[in-house]
Amino acid sequence: MKQISLIFFVALLSCGRAGVDPQTDPTNWDAIANIIRYDNPSAFSLDQFDLSVPDTSIMLPMSFQPLHWWRTIERDSLDIAVELTEPGPTDSLGSVPHGLATITKYFWGTLEIIGQDTSGEVWQRVRLSKPFVMKGTISALFEKVGFDYNSRRGWRLTQLSDAVYVPQGQGQGLPAPQIEIRSSDSFYRINPARKFLRYIPEFAPGESVTVTVSMSDTTNIIKMRYPYWSGFATTELPRIGDTYSGGFIFPRNEDYGHLLIDAVTGSAVSDTIRYRPNAIGVTYRIR
Repeated sequence: MKQISLIFFVALLSCGRAGVDPQTDPTNWDAIANIIRYDNPSAFSLDQFDLSVPDTSIMLPMSFQPLHWWRTIERDSLDIAVELTEPGPTDSLGSVPHGLATITKYFWGTLEIIGQDTSGEVWQRVRLSKPFVMKGTISALFEKVGFDYNSRRGWRLTQLSDAVYVPQGQGQGLPAPQIEIRSSDSFYRINPARKFLRYIPEFAPGESVTVTVSMSDTTNIIKMRYPYWSGFATTELPRIGDTYSGGFIFPRNEDYGHLLIDAVTGSAVSDTIRYRPNAIGVTYRIR
């Protein structure tokens, strides 16, 4: 198969013209980029973390060691890379142009920690700020099944990955969480790699699910950000043996949504060891 590949890159700030639909798609690259930015923005959103600040004024009983932690994001940068491939003249019948898109967002921020120093006779509250650079990535495949004068020049989304978050420039990433989602009549073992749309987990409004997370390090703290009423809620999953488990009910229709499983090593919030991001935003559909 003879193929001609064209690679385009664009850097977009998070404060761009989100939600403003362009009038035309002058090129194939524009058509794919506009599907990502305007037609299905929720499918490609990497802004999935709960950045709320807990009430750090609450004092726990003296038999416990108070510990609060949260993230702050100082700046971010969004990149979209699209590789277009045209079929050659000797390709078999039915071959169509396709575009491989990689959506990457970098986050610069700090993990903020308030703990209780119990090393002395008098316990004192201490504050730590651990800088991090996090990279979130979503991969997608598009196929050109129509002509240039069709909507989006005939390009259609056919494959989509989950969102994967790892440290950027901080050495090898930690083992990814192993995630399973179970309802009364379905079971999904999550593979975050790019997949056909028909393999994306799909549920109905009001359907109840149980999420189970397995990790080799059972000192991890696992938090789950899930849809709740018209927004989202975050909860820490309790550990039962070697797994963490929790459940919720899908409250509304969503063409594309993300269930964030956020793994933080216990040492990152209890001593001076650096924080290394490690999370998966599971893509789902509710309809």
